[in-house]
Amino acid sequence: GGFTARNGRVPTDLRQFRGDGLADRVDHVRRHAGERFARLELSVLVQGVVVTGDRRGAAVDFSQGLIDDVGPLLDSPFLLLGTEAELTGQLRRLRDEAGVTYVTTFERSSEPLALAAAPLR
Repeated sequence: GGFTARNGRVPTDLRQFRGDGLADRVDHVRRHAGERFARLELSVLVQGVVVTGDRRGAAVDFSQGLIDDVGPLLDSPFLLLGTEAELTGQLRRLRDEAGVTYVTTFERSSEPLALAAAPLR
């Protein structure tokens, strides 16, 4: 999964998995792309999309017990958890705040991602 480091251990620092980690990466691309940045399409690979009324419970399930504090997962642009309206809101923030206009995921999450994205088309 997305939590296992190369050495097989779970990383204790999930900063890159949170929204501020994505912002850092977008800023890096912006600095290096220069004037080309406006022509780039930014994309993310979402690790999971779960329609739920219990975001924290879904984050605990997703972490498979490997993470003690699931707080960073709730702030992650790479994990969409919540009601359909909340998922749509998360996608809208990705677009409006980070400039991400292309989102992919794994097959198991493709249907809930499509439902969440439909109102944004």
